[in-house]
Amino acid sequence: MIDLEKEIENAFVKYGSQVKGVLKTKSDKVAKGTVKELKSTSPKKSGNYAKTWTSKKNSNSVSYSNIVHNDKNYRLTHLLENGHATRKGGRTRAFPHIKQAEEKAIKNFEKEVKQEIEKL
Repeated sequence: MIDLEKEIENAFVKYGSQVKGVLKTKSDKVAKGTVKELKSTSPKKSGNYAKTWTSKKNSNSVSYSNIVHNDKNYRLTHLLENGHATRKGGRTRAFPHIKQAEEKAIKNFEKEVKQEIEKL
């Protein structure tokens, strides 16, 4: 009976490590794709804003994540995404690009992880 318990435990540990690996690789892949999409869909006046999109990996013993962010022009993201008030009382036009990329990334991540886990 004890051997059966150990075998079941080992199977779950092995499956857990495989799932963790899938999540890590798919997270990296989706983050890279999101950066590429944001670089192509961001507003381009001089091009500096679009060029500075990047992703950052955060990991510790318990979790792993990727953060997609604008490295140098982070102050502009909210203003461009939502528009803002002008000095004369008007409003600027919004350039929604981050929300669309986020929704697409979430959808792709869920789909790819589900497909990969079903193969295990």
